[in-house]
Amino acid sequence: MTKTLATPKRSVQPQHVTDEQANPSGIMVGLTMSMAWQLALTVLIPVVGGHLLDARLHPDATPIFTLIGLLLAIIGMIVVIRRTLASLNEYMAQHFKQTADDVKAKK
Repeated sequence: MTKTLATPKRSVQPQHVTDEQANPSGIMVGLTMSMAWQLALTVLIPVVGGHLLDARLHPDATPIFTLIGLLLAIIGMIVVIRRTLASLNEYMAQHFKQTADDVKAKK
């Protein structure tokens, strides 16, 4: 009679990537995808909301709420783009500082 030992099942642990291990192009893709969703929502919500308000409140008059929504969308777009660029600049500054420190450590 032969006994076989059961092998323990290996649990797959998700590995988290730290900023030091992250690829700069991967960070750029992530920021771009995040910015795309933010821009879509920032533009669609005020413009569509303004259009719906115009259609409901005064359908034959000037589309004032649609124009206000468009103005809010433009302001929101500027805010989203500036915030994304600030995040990218912060990451790149840390990445270049770390790269410079690595070069100094090798010398």
